[in-house]
Amino acid sequence: MNQWMKDCAKAVVGTLVVVGGGVAAALGDNTITLVEGLSIAVTALGSGWVVWYCANTRYGKYAKAVVGGVTAGLSSLIVALDDQVVSYQEMTTAAVAAIVALGIVGAVPNDNEPTG
Repeated sequence: MNQWMKDCAKAVVGTLVVVGGGVAAALGDNTITLVEGLSIAVTALGSGWVVWYCANTRYGKYAKAVVGGVTAGLSSLIVALDDQVVSYQEMTTAAVAAIVALGIVGAVPNDNEPTG
C-alpha cells in the first residue's frame, strides 16, 4: 500500500470515528437537531480534510491552520444558534475563537516539517 492510500485510509477512519461519536452523543434524546447535525458535519469535514490534505501537500501547515480557525469559529457559531439568535457577543466570541485557533494550530509544526 502506498503512502497516498495510507493517508486516505487515515482520513476516512478519522472521519468515521468523529461522525460515529457525534451521532452517538446526539442520539441521547433519540433525535438529532439542526445544531447537532451542523456540529457533526463541520467537525467531520474539518477533521477528514485536514488529515488528508496536510499529509499530501506542501501547503499542509497553512491548510491546517485555516481549517482549524474556520472549524473553531463555525463550531462557536453553531453553539450560539442553540437559541435561534446570534448576538454580537456570540459573533465576537466566534471571531476570537477562530483567530486563536488559527494562531495556535499554525504554530504547531507538522511531523515532517523541520523545526528551528
